[in-house]
Amino acid sequence: MEGGGQASRFGDLKRDYFVMHGPVGGSTWIQDATFLLWEGRDLDRRALDLSKQRAKLLLQEAASLEISLSRPGYATLKVTNETGHKLPSGYEEGRRMWVNAVFMDSSGNVIKEIGKYGDKQDSILGEPVKATTLLDPDQTRVYEVLFGISEARARKYGKSPGKSFHSVLNDYIIKDNRIPPEGFDNARFAEHLSQPVGATYADGQHWDQFELELPKGCKKVVFKLMYESMSWEYLKFLADENKTDDWGRRLYDAWTKTGRCEPTEIATIEKNL
Repeated sequence: MEGGGQASRFGDLKRDYFVMHGPVGGSTWIQDATFLLWEGRDLDRRALDLSKQRAKLLLQEAASLEISLSRPGYATLKVTNETGHKLPSGYEEGRRMWVNAVFMDSSGNVIKEIGKYGDKQDSILGEPVKATTLLDPDQTRVYEVLFGISEARARKYGKSPGKSFHSVLNDYIIKDNRIPPEGFDNARFAEHLSQPVGATYADGQHWDQFELELPKGCKKVVFKLMYESMSWEYLKFLADENKTDDWGRRLYDAWTKTGRCEPTEIATIEKNL
């Protein structure tokens, strides 16, 4: 911190070399939603705006990207985790990170895009609505944790087995391909039940690397690493499962009035071919 600083308001010890450290979380949306839901009561708008700014800066330092041309007709993207924990981290349900890739011709026209974020028709609370979400998750790399309910537990509680956002009932992990931190050790992570699921990372590997086929006529590629702290799918689950009061409706209304939890661009890189 330029000019040094003081760690506590108690005492007057000032240090020339001073680093600020504060928990900021991984969301740039929850601040606005909280302010709206509680009508600003007992909340400092300036502090919330500062929290949003700090969270965005933290997210933009979380990863770095590299492009290489591995073989004719293909580009390899390397996503390196620059944090000290899995990427993404925090509360798992509803959080995800993905690669948006845009392929262009020599005139800058878009030939193809994957990992596209946009609108689609869906329903919530029994009503048809326009939802904003990742449109093609099966076409790109999505880093996330997916939980599930086993057949035995599903029978016991009258639920459907498989993928589920029901954190109280979930009893196994379907997928956890989040990128490990530097110093990753498979055996030690397994001891703490936090090993990758549905993905393989070697000991010490804190990056992911994969090939993407270049469409015919592609002369430029732009890769973006996108992150959202609450997906449309998770919001829909919370709203539809809420049967006891109006908080499901209130959450949906807050989402629509505060930017729909727009994803944050963590990193971007482009290359002319």
